[in-house]
Amino acid sequence: MVYQHPVKRRSKFFGAITVSRRPRFEFRKARAFNARTFQSFLEQLIDRFGRVCLILDNVSYHKAKALRPFLRANRHRLWLHSLPTYSPDLNPAEPVWRETRKDATHNRYFPTTKRLTRAVQSQFRTYQREPHRLAGLMRPFL
Repeated sequence: MVYQHPVKRRSKFFGAITVSRRPRFEFRKARAFNARTFQSFLEQLIDRFGRVCLILDNVSYHKAKALRPFLRANRHRLWLHSLPTYSPDLNPAEPVWRETRKDATHNRYFPTTKRLTRAVQSQFRTYQREPHRLAGLMRPFL
């Protein structure tokens, strides 16, 4: 019998997916989830797509006062819409997170957080190279 000290490793990512037959997935690693790191992710999305309509859950940093100047300055390129409280089934990103856990992290041991991060990033890059892997997940939202 082998005893292993239980360890809960975490790696934080922002992610967004286009709701289309050929979905495009964007992600960004974050040290923390807050208004500053969320704004950096929003800037990445604007740089990548030009104009963005983003559906969000109700996390406090999505509505932080610190974001208001940025949102005002980008009101012609960025639209944020909040989902009703406690409705993750309406969020197109949720199936992506479930699929990532299933394909990259479920039933696997990662001796370091760095290895966990690499596994998740590798899976995300696969989604970017092979968008057909996410097409079926987006079908209910089309």
